[in-house]
Parts: sequence; C-alpha cells; structure tokens
Amino acid sequence: MQLKGSMHDGNPLNYRSLLILITYLSVCLAITTYICVLLVGRAQFAKKSKWPIEWGKVVFFGLLAIASLSATWYYMFDFFAYSYHDWACGKNLELEEATLDTLEMWLRETKLFKEAWGSVVNTPHRYWWSGQIFFWTTAWSLFIGVMGRRYQIPNTWAYMLLGQIVAISFAQNLFFLSIVLSRPYFDLQSTMQTPNVYLELLPLLVSLVSSAIVPYVADSKHFLYTLLIPHLLLFIPTTIQAHGKLKGPLISQSVTKRYIRIFSWIFGAASLFQVWTMFYALASPSPVPLRRARDTCAFEPAQDTQAAEDVGQRLLGTVFEHPAVSSVSWDVVFCTVGFLSWAAAHRFYAKDMLGGIVAGSKEKKREE
Repeated sequence: MQLKGSMHDGNPLNYRSLLILITYLSVCLAITTYICVLLVGRAQFAKKSKWPIEWGKVVFFGLLAIASLSATWYYMFDFFAYSYHDWACGKNLELEEATLDTLEMWLRETKLFKEAWGSVVNTPHRYWWSGQIFFWTTAWSLFIGVMGRRYQIPNTWAYMLLGQIVAISFAQNLFFLSIVLSRPYFDLQSTMQTPNVYLELLPLLVSLVSSAIVPYVADSKHFLYTLLIPHLLLFIPTTIQAHGKLKGPLISQSVTKRYIRIFSWIFGAASLFQVWTMFYALASPSPVPLRRARDTCAFEPAQDTQAAEDVGQRLLGTVFEHPAVSSVSWDVVFCTVGFLSWAAAHRFYAKDMLGGIVAGSKEKKREE
C-alpha cells in the first residue's frame, strides 16, 4: 500500500469518499436546523394566535429529543472510530496517525452503510434489537402522514428523512413537538380528506416483508436493495396527498377507526415477529461475536461469555457488543420511551393519540 504523495496503489487519491461523508454529515445538520426553524416558527405563531400551548410537553419532548440524539450519535461516532481502527489493524497501520489519505482509503474500502447495517443484523440477538426499529419506522411513516394532514404540518417528508439519516427517535420526538405546537385542523363544520388506502398500505406491506427477510439476505448481493427499497417507499405515506372530501364528525371518526385498525395490524405483525425472533435467539447456538480491542488489534469476546449463557443477559449485553448495535439499540429505547410518553399524555386512548378526532368537537365545545 502506498501512502505518500496522496497515492493509492499508484493512483492519485481524489478524496471523493471523504467528501461523501462530509456531505452526509452536512445534510444531517441542515435538515435538523431546518426542522428546528420550523418548530420555532410554529411556536411563535401559536403564541401570537394565543393558542393554549402545553409548555410542559414542549420541554419534555425537547429534552427527550436531545437525549436521543446524544445517545445514538455518541455511538455513531464511536462506530466511525471502531471501523477505522478495525480497518487500520487489517492493513497493519494501527500504529500510524490517521491522515487524510488513510481516512479516504478507509472510507473507500469499508462501505460504512453496509458495514453498519450488516453489523446490526448478523446475529439473532442483534436483530432482536434492530428489527424493532424497522417495524417501528413502518408504523411511524403512517403516523406522520395522518398527523401531518390533521395538524397541517408542512414538509412532513423532512421528519422521515431526518429519522432515516440521523435517528428515528430524534425525529419522532421532534415530530411530537410539532404536534404539541399545533391545533387539529378539524371541527364540526369542516371537511375531512383521506388518501387512497391502497397507496398508503402498499409501502407498509413491502416494508414489513423487507424487515422480516433482512437477516436472511445479509450476506447476499440483495442486502442493500432490501434495506434501501423500504427506506424510499416509506416516504410515500408521509407525503401522499389526500383525495375526496368527507364531511362531518361521524365520517371523521370512521376514518380514525380505520387507522387504529391499521396500526393494530402492524403492531400485531411486529409483535408476532418479535416473539419469533426471541425464540430464534433462544434456539440459536451462535457464540458471542468477537470484536477488536480498543487499544490493540487483538480480538476479544464482544461480551462476557458466561453471562451470555442467560438469554436475558445476552440480549442486554448485545446492546454494547458493537457501536453500530449500540446506536440502533438506544434508538429503539428512546422510540419506546417517546411513544409511551405520548400515549400516557393521552391516557393511552388511541383516538386522542391520533389527533383526537373527537378533539374537533371538544375544541368546538370550548369555543362555544
């Protein structure tokens, strides 16, 4: 390997891979800034309109968003460092200081996206965690679309993009913030618009199937396609335009019940698959994976092998087996905390959690 003079195997390095990584991080920062600007604008408009803002919820979901971003991206940057260390050890460069040349070569040869997702699905215990985020994102895409229409939240695609490139839990909590700073666009005299049900459900179905088969194609050439296709399709439920106008609260409640059924089906499918994954992990004879030691190039067990004999300990220990696994696992944890908090704030009443379709009539009563 040739390092001097910005050469790689005799060819000049153009730092394209470094530029791609920098662009990715810049887009993450830009979309985060954009959404935060939108939230500030909604808060100012709500205050100007004298809407009753629940500031306790604003503070809570704001802090939860910060916590989720901190946890997931601490481990994301740790993954970058681990990946470089592992690559450098393989090239006998572990004692050399990182340079632009070595960083470019590392990025060019490792394919970070594939490495990260391959790491989080390559054992049943790791997939027990990562599979949850796949199913969660599927349901959340529909939630964004439904609530975006009911609360007139603009550019809902931005939240899905933020979730996919930064962290689902971070985007989810910011979206909760956006809802708290809004009012449902519905009253007894208004109309209710609904999108084509098939156009909503098809992306969800494809995503559910893809999520189920991901671990089985992890070592095949179809792996990236299996990941990317649902990533793209899940933008459809968030951006699909409504058609037709349905008048009155009874129709509106009927539409809400339809969405509750859809969410119930998704939750049921995800729960069944999670139970199956648990049994698969119990029956799996897979040993504890190895990982590079932080200070040397030696390999070591990713967690205590004796403690890992207990399935509960193994699943908890899996969270810290690999930085990429840690990032996804904490994403799952904060998604769960955020959802349970949202549910508790609405007394676990599904209709209120979906925008309070009867909230339109409640609001009307307040005004009267």
